[in-house]
Amino acid sequence: SDTATTFKVSGTLKEKDGLIFFSYSIIFRVPVVTTSQSRPNQPPRPGNSHSVRYQEHSSTGTLKMKRGKVYDLLRSGGNIYSVVVAPEIEE
Repeated sequence: SDTATTFKVSGTLKEKDGLIFFSYSIIFRVPVVTTSQSRPNQPPRPGNSHSVRYQEHSSTGTLKMKRGKVYDLLRSGGNIYSVVVAPEIEE
């Protein structure tokens, strides 16, 4: 799509007493497309103009995690962003 969502996650991991602490920051930009119609209350048709603006959202926090368990960090626009700490998979 010409109006892609951008998504950035950064953070740190620390381990203490068998638990993993993940301090994170998430920043994402979501496109909001608006169509202006040449005739009100009519279906979109060729010649209608479109405009795109972006909304920026952010979230920060700290998770106390156990290995192998999935944790949801964020829910937005029907999407769920999750994180899990797991051993590296060997090929």
